Amino acid sequence: MKPNKISRRVRTGTVLGSTAGLMLAMASIVAAPAASADAGLTLKYKCTYPLIGQQDLNVAISTDIPDKVALNTPSPTINIKAVSTVSGDTTFGLWTTLTKKLTGTAKAQASLVAPQYPTGLPLKPNMTLADANVPDSGPFDITATGTQVPLTFNKAGWAQITVGNLDLAITPLGADGKPTGLGQINASCKQLPGQNNVLKQFLIDDGTNPPKPDPVPGKYPAPNPVQTLDPGLPSSPEKTLDYTCPYPLVGDGDLQVKVKSNFPTEVPVNTATQDFISQAIQVTSVSTVPADVNENGLQQLGAVQMDGTALAHPTITVPEMANPVPLQMALKLDKTNVPATGPVSINGPGKAPALSFTKTGAGKVALDDIDIQNFTTYDADGNPANLGDFTCHLKSGQDNTLFSFTIKDGGTPPPVDTTAPSVPANVSGTATGGSVAVKWDASTDNDGGSGVKGYYVTVDGKKGDLVTGTSTTVSGLADGDHTFAVSAVDNAGNESAASAPVTVKVSTGPGPDTIAPSVPANVKGAATGGSVAVSWDASTDNDGGSGVKGYYVTVDGKKGDLVTGTSTTVSGLADGDHTFAVSAVDNAGNESEASTPITVKVSTGPGPDQTAPSVPANVKGTGSDDGSVALSWGASTDNDGGSGVKGYYVTVDGKKGADVVTGTSTKVSGLAQGDHTFAVSAVDNAGNESAASAPVTVNVPGKPSGGGASYTLSGSSTIKGLNGKVALNGAVNAAVDGSGKVSADLTLNPTTGTFSLFGFIPATADIAFAPQGKTTGTLSGSTLSTDTKTVVKIPSIKVFGMDLGVGSTCQTSAPADIPLKSTNFSVAGGGTLTGSYTLPSLTGCGFLTPLVSALAAGPGNTIDLKATPKK
Repeated sequence: MKPNKISRRVRTGTVLGSTAGLMLAMASIVAAPAASADAGLTLKYKCTYPLIGQQDLNVAISTDIPDKVALNTPSPTINIKAVSTVSGDTTFGLWTTLTKKLTGTAKAQASLVAPQYPTGLPLKPNMTLADANVPDSGPFDITATGTQVPLTFNKAGWAQITVGNLDLAITPLGADGKPTGLGQINASCKQLPGQNNVLKQFLIDDGTNPPKPDPVPGKYPAPNPVQTLDPGLPSSPEKTLDYTCPYPLVGDGDLQVKVKSNFPTEVPVNTATQDFISQAIQVTSVSTVPADVNENGLQQLGAVQMDGTALAHPTITVPEMANPVPLQMALKLDKTNVPATGPVSINGPGKAPALSFTKTGAGKVALDDIDIQNFTTYDADGNPANLGDFTCHLKSGQDNTLFSFTIKDGGTPPPVDTTAPSVPANVSGTATGGSVAVKWDASTDNDGGSGVKGYYVTVDGKKGDLVTGTSTTVSGLADGDHTFAVSAVDNAGNESAASAPVTVKVSTGPGPDTIAPSVPANVKGAATGGSVAVSWDASTDNDGGSGVKGYYVTVDGKKGDLVTGTSTTVSGLADGDHTFAVSAVDNAGNESEASTPITVKVSTGPGPDQTAPSVPANVKGTGSDDGSVALSWGASTDNDGGSGVKGYYVTVDGKKGADVVTGTSTKVSGLAQGDHTFAVSAVDNAGNESAASAPVTVNVPGKPSGGGASYTLSGSSTIKGLNGKVALNGAVNAAVDGSGKVSADLTLNPTTGTFSLFGFIPATADIAFAPQGKTTGTLSGSTLSTDTKTVVKIPSIKVFGMDLGVGSTCQTSAPADIPLKSTNFSVAGGGTLTGSYTLPSLTGCGFLTPLVSALAAGPGNTIDLKATPKK
């Protein structure tokens, strides 16, 4: 027979369990990626499965647990790998139960012992195994990998992870992908005693580097002892069954099979303290080929010998299985001589795994069809003839039970354990507040004993609950000395003597702190803009007090948040005075009186501006006969960071004006005819006034009372349509009456202008002016407004130097109306005049009249003249 399917599952489950256990252990111990050292561990187990009983299992575990983890820091993810090697015997069991693939889950027992968990934190992670294909024979490996989420440790010191027993839930699948007759297998794998099951020791690091303790293996329930049944027990009788086989060449024929096994008629059931298992099942079979098949078939092939293999298909029915479980058994058909006549009998020995049962009742094994494989005959020269494979079917109407057996209570019970474990040694205790952490060395039980179950810790003469590890923490102790002793108990209830007692002093510390810290002294404040930096001397707490926690700063009567240092900055303060006081608070919540308040003035602006602006320069004035002077000056500047120039005061004839002038010019009115002195000073927004400028004298002329004046004219006019400018020169004789009315004779000299026709054709034109009547207007103060009407003549136009022959009659069809205005005119000094005008259409220009008129006529023409009094 081939490897038992259950064993294979056991291997698989074990791998899963180990992997899962490691994963959780890893996650528990990892904090920060300190120097990582891969941890490795190989453990041996005994796994108990349905039908095939206890089987050995070795599991190799590896993981990248670091040597150190950081305190109060989440661990990174840990990687775990577990490799289980399935033995050839287990594969044989799997093969026997028709298993081709395994799937399932497992749970592993593991324990984390750390300062945070002194009595151990049980770990039972789950993990799913990847489907594993089962070979027909031989060992194979199953690998499981996984990761675990981080944990965080809040106590420093050494920690360790131990790996314990396994619980498996496995489903074997057949060639069709469906579960075999075994259904789901729930198996328990227990660790063999005496192994070091500490996967890893690691330091939860706070920088103190305590010495590394010796590893302490975890204690887990051991497997039951196993008793193998006596091979001399009564075995089942021989069974004869008849089959029909489709023989090659001959067709259907009979086959008689006689089967004998060594399986006993009575088998004890496994108990809580003892596992029973049969010897490996040996089967002998004799198959008889009838005479007609021999004579009509084998002899026709010249067969003198024959051999082959067979695959028998039994089923087993036992109380622990809900339905009969299909099996298979390999038989070797021995090479047998073939007589010339008569029937032929061939021996076919086989083997099945040893069996074990968990429920009492009746059991049986029945045989169904048999597959004949590699049926081969040999002639006299030894030449083989392979007749192939065929299946022999059990004839109906037969009781195909090969053997029956009874599963009963009994078996040889193990000896009663009456010996207590050894007394725990090296008991010690460490007090922290009202708790004491007690630890001791592991006890051992006698050879063949029931195993150490745990320990009782007796405190001040009172025995506590059972502790399964080798340490525990006793809490809620009052101040003073306390005695501790430890005894060990085994699974049979035998308790050792108590250890020598140890005394540990407990001190929970002084009573509650009810005294406030000292009042903060030397409180100071310095303002910068809208903020005040406040500082003070550190307060002290009373001896044995809880210690100063921090300070409260009260601003303008409102207490702020806790400050842990001896300074802070208070921001967002408005301009003005603010009061500050500081109180201290300790860790028990006691707050001191507030310090003597201090007052700090806050000013969000710069310091006061005390620097005057610069003295105004370049003061100038123009008098007008209307009794006013137009005064202007250069702008003053204020100092860097100053408040800025606000404006100017104008002093006239020694009298400063009351109003501030915000610009750099003003008009002073109401002045009498004659000379007047003017000076200007600048003032800033802080009220600082500069010195007055150097005085200037300006003459205010009297209003004209009649008479005339002559002026020469010079300037230019731009003719928009011709895209050019002409120079203007001439003269004007003007008369002004007492009301300011102007009447003048204007003369403009003929001139020549240069133009660009259409923007790119160079041209010149002779231009003459024929004023129509007098120039009229008004003079009020320094403002002169005039109007002149003149015919504009263009007697010659040349393009590229060639005269176009427009003729002397080429002129505007109507006088051009030219208004001029001056704002700085005086009879005595003249002034500048400007204006714009429209040039009427032209006429008398010959055949070019339309073109010349289209080019020259139109609005947008400008004129600029300067009138200078004639000497």
